[in-house]
Amino acid sequence: WISALVRMGANGDSPGGASAQSPASTANKKKMEKRAAVSAEASSSTDEVADYQKVVYPKTEEARAFIFSVVADSALFAGASATQRAELVDAMQERPCTDSELVIQQGDDGQHFFVVRSGEFGVYLKQVGDAPVHKYKPGGSFGELALLYNKPRAATIRCTAAGVLYQLDRATFRGVLIAGQKTAVDSSLRMLKKVPLLEGLTDQQYNQLLSILAEEKYEDGQTVCA
Repeated sequence: WISALVRMGANGDSPGGASAQSPASTANKKKMEKRAAVSAEASSSTDEVADYQKVVYPKTEEARAFIFSVVADSALFAGASATQRAELVDAMQERPCTDSELVIQQGDDGQHFFVVRSGEFGVYLKQVGDAPVHKYKPGGSFGELALLYNKPRAATIRCTAAGVLYQLDRATFRGVLIAGQKTAVDSSLRMLKKVPLLEGLTDQQYNQLLSILAEEKYEDGQTVCA
């Protein structure tokens, strides 16, 4: 019956065959989908980050708080844990830019994500002309897809008013996520193997359970089940 339970959970079906999801389970599903979207590319190849070493560029607490506020609602960081987010922020390097300095060239391979600390940065498209189609100002960010997919840049970005960027490279981003994934999987697997009800499961069945495992947080005194 445990095998049947695992199959049922992996398929997301209720005993009656109909899909019966509570609001909480729906929310968990959305969280899992976000995590999958963020880490799918990172999980596909670990060669790029085989030699990953943690990097920290010192920042003031005010600077760290600023970066955290910018990436707080970013889908790019939605699947990262609090620890991973802190490590990613620590790894962001300050980059001063002068007026007219080229930051991104349309068609080049993307390797960095940027957060705008100060100044202005214009977005230019070859097919449109010489005028910027958009400008990033303090609190803005660009280059997200470069961290997920190794695809050519879709636009040129040039500094239009001297300022400062914080940049995060692709290898570090992928290294942090992959290292975090491994740690989380190892921890969850150890926890599952301590559950008496699950004794006797095969490694494949444990992996099936891991694939549907989702974290839920509860306040002190909150009812878990009734």
